[in-house]
Amino acid sequence: KNKIRNWFKKERREENIQEGRDALEREMRRNLMTLTDEQHDAFMEALARRNRCNSVEEMYAAIGYGGLQISRMLPKLKEEYTKLQATEPKPVTVELKRMHSSDGVIVEGIDNCPIKFAKCCSPLPGDEIIGFVTRGFGVSIHKRDCANARESMRHPENADRWVRAYWDEAEKENYKATLDIVCIDRANLVSDVALALGDMRVPIYSLTARAAEQGRARMSVTVGITNTEHLNSVVARLKKIKDVVSVTRN
Repeated sequence: KNKIRNWFKKERREENIQEGRDALEREMRRNLMTLTDEQHDAFMEALARRNRCNSVEEMYAAIGYGGLQISRMLPKLKEEYTKLQATEPKPVTVELKRMHSSDGVIVEGIDNCPIKFAKCCSPLPGDEIIGFVTRGFGVSIHKRDCANARESMRHPENADRWVRAYWDEAEKENYKATLDIVCIDRANLVSDVALALGDMRVPIYSLTARAAEQGRARMSVTVGITNTEHLNSVVARLKKIKDVVSVTRN
């Protein structure tokens, strides 16, 4: 009987290999086990060794002719898959649901997490924004058209770390915005700028001025702004000051 069985094994080897491969793949799909092309060969070789087979084809053939039952090898199959998953880096993912966060920003899937505003673009309410899940500090909020954000999005490894973000219209807070002012140099210019901001009840966090070429001066003022509409009204008011040439958002 053994000789007859071995003869049939050899005669139907290719068929057994295909049947064994198909049966194993069905069992893995049923258990929600997925492998990338890079993982497949190494995983199957490890599984074959665990089942005392000299090669992956020998394992497939054994499954195909019934010498190796999938039900008995299932515990080893699950162990190998668990080990593989443990060695894979876990991507940063979030559940897509809208939840409140801090600092007047809503981030999808993250509730009450630390928020910081990226210094490269200093977003304000009214700007379209997007969040980046950092490795060390919560979510960094960028303007959607920020050059640094666009560059980061080009890299596939960062894809899962960018999340949707919105301004919370129910929250009214002051956000810092820095304005660069170019003007014709004259006496009392700094006090005129400070008075104009005071009349608008705009908080001033810092104000610096320095002389520039061709009789001009440059000022940098950081103020508290509630949104981009508020910012535009502040800029328009500063432009009306005598000898102010231009006002731009830094």
